[in-house]
Parts: sequence; C-alpha cells; structure tokens
Amino acid sequence: MSKILGNWADKQFYNYKMNAIFHDEDRYKYEDTVYVESEVQQSVLCIKSVNEDIMLTDFFSEMYSDCYFVGVVRNGYALCDSWIRRGRSVKEAAYYYSFYVDKMINDSQKYKNYKLLKLEDALSNTFGTASEIYSFAHLNPVRLDKIRLKSKKVFNHAGIHEARFGKEEKKYWFSEKNIAHILDPQISQIQADNLSLRDKLLFEKNAITTLRYFNYA
Repeated sequence: MSKILGNWADKQFYNYKMNAIFHDEDRYKYEDTVYVESEVQQSVLCIKSVNEDIMLTDFFSEMYSDCYFVGVVRNGYALCDSWIRRGRSVKEAAYYYSFYVDKMINDSQKYKNYKLLKLEDALSNTFGTASEIYSFAHLNPVRLDKIRLKSKKVFNHAGIHEARFGKEEKKYWFSEKNIAHILDPQISQIQADNLSLRDKLLFEKNAITTLRYFNYA
C-alpha cells in the first residue's frame, strides 16, 4: 500500500512542480528571468507542511532517500494568540503546539537530514537563514541575491491586521538591503503580548516543556 501511495504522491508532486511553468509568478527563476521547461524538470521541489502534514515525515523519508526536512517553529504564545482569534481554546492550542512541535523535535533527532529553525531567527536574519538552509540541503547557489516573498496579513505595532507590502497573496522580490523594511522580527512578541495573563499561564501549564526547549519560556 505504501508503494502505491508513494507512486501516486510522486506523480502529484511532479505535476505540481511542472505547473510552475504556467504560473504568473512561480515561473520566474529570478526577478527578470523565466524558467525553461528543462530547468523546472531538474529543479528541487519544496513542500510546505503544516499541522497534520508534519506526521508524514516517516512516509516521505521512506519514499525519498535524499529528502531534506526543515522544521520551522515559532513562539508558542504567538501561535496561541492566533488560534484564539480563530475561535480555538487555549488548551487546544497548547495541546497541538506541544504535539506537533515535539514530533518535529523527535524527527530532528531521528533523521540526519532534518534541521530545526526558529521563525524569529529567520525574520531577523532572512538571507543568512536562507543560505543556511541551502547549504544544509546541498543546493546551489548557497548565497542568494534576492528572495521572493508572498504578501500576507500580519499584525503591526498598532494591533492592525494588514499586509505590510504590495497586494495581498502576490509575490515580490527583495534584496538583503530592503528586506529589513518588510519583515518584522518582533511580530511573534507582538502577538504574544496580546495574550491575557490568564491565557498565558494556562498555555504554559500545558506546553511548558516544549516552550522551554526553544527558550520561549
């Protein structure tokens, strides 16, 4: 069964990768250079996995011997705030935060091709983190001139939830010089500070071990 699922998933991944040729934004290799079909065929596919997808590490590791995993963890208090805004409970946020992050920690210790990163580090040193990931996965070029980001709504210091740049859901290219004006390394702390003391203590009670692992508590 796992072989059948693997073959099916492999085909879906390949088709998804090749569809980049027809995407308005993803078809660009650089800001002014479009991929040719042969380059897309030889390119490495990067898959974003969240929540339940994190449980597929074992499956992907068995399926691809050269698969690399990058687990990105963020401040649990900030995640709790975002879950509360979406109508979830503090206990629920704490349970799933610990459950999935602990799985990532265990996987990083189990697989040599697994790297853990903190979101806050990536925001404060974006190009350095990108180079770290490229070097870890043995990808070239290790050092990038520009990075492409998708515009998403985030909380600003005034507590307003809005896109920090461009049109929401669109992708834009940034150099190391101007990216500092776009990303806010303090965003996790801004969201964490939105938690009431009661909610913070309740979240800690149910997720303290995981929080301490990354020095969030």
